Amino acid sequence: CRTIFPVSLFVTKLSGTGQEGIFFGLVKKIRQQATNTVKAWTIAAGKVLCVDESFTDRFGVEADDVLGNVFSAMCSDPEAVDRFTQDCTKLDPELVDTGAHSINTQIQHKYVSKIDARVTVQLGGTVDQRILVFQICCLAGMSVLGTCCSLNYSK
Repeated sequence: CRTIFPVSLFVTKLSGTGQEGIFFGLVKKIRQQATNTVKAWTIAAGKVLCVDESFTDRFGVEADDVLGNVFSAMCSDPEAVDRFTQDCTKLDPELVDTGAHSINTQIQHKYVSKIDARVTVQLGGTVDQRILVFQICCLAGMSVLGTCCSLNYSK
């Protein structure tokens, strides 16, 4: 099982070479994201490496059930999401990081109907080992009613 820690790590080399190198690091708390937004980290081919803790709440799917699967398989139009993923790996990183490149799709929930979502991408990793960070903004709220119409869950 993988766990996501909500921090950013910044490292820079101060001096030296090889084992004699001196580095400076900073760990910074990531600001809280909107409650209707979740993240999924994928390799350039679209296979899911990990998801944030809100993913299960939003889509009813445990992280272990998603890991290693292609992200587009959860979407209503997998071919369009695959093209979107491929485009993100080819575009100028500065353009991708502006959030201007996005796609609207529906993502399958384990227990209820598909959820309308807008997916934008941030780039991670290195040029040689690109990681895509899908930011999935759910466009509609969701409520789950129990027997006797009691509200069991609302997001």
